[in-house]
Amino acid sequence: MFRRVKLFQKHRPLAELFLENLEFYRKQLKIYMLGYVLMPDHYHLLIHLNEDVISSDFLRKIKSFYGKLAVDWLTKNHTQDLELFRLKNTPTKHRDSTYGILQYDNVVLPCSSLPIAKTKLEYIHQNPVKAGLVENPEHYPYSSYRFYKQGTQGKLILSRLDCD
Repeated sequence: MFRRVKLFQKHRPLAELFLENLEFYRKQLKIYMLGYVLMPDHYHLLIHLNEDVISSDFLRKIKSFYGKLAVDWLTKNHTQDLELFRLKNTPTKHRDSTYGILQYDNVVLPCSSLPIAKTKLEYIHQNPVKAGLVENPEHYPYSSYRFYKQGTQGKLILSRLDCD
């Protein structure tokens, strides 16, 4: 999240919008969503992209569209919080952003083997526990943990990483 604002924690509807946005692009780009967690001020995704999808393009699309959704939602519901995301530089072109909801940069770590992917998935699922948000990852609402333990699908349709 831009400036590490705890947007997903403060405004739960924005977390739901983020998941809906991910689901839209999962379907559109035919991506396999293997795991995720939305932390109060950031997120982690474990995805498998088809050969014709570039990770930077996928991330640009989800971040750009989500930024617009979040600005619209904040404008309607919590204008004062929108100011937390105002960029210092005034837009010079019509399409330039006034607000920055998600951080500009990305950290993309390729998983070259199933054991590495399993380790990343475990890290993703333990993130809320390590942050002190819950005692058990099963209790965290914005995570793929319950999908792996109970088979429960949510707004974001997941594909199972072969963990057995």
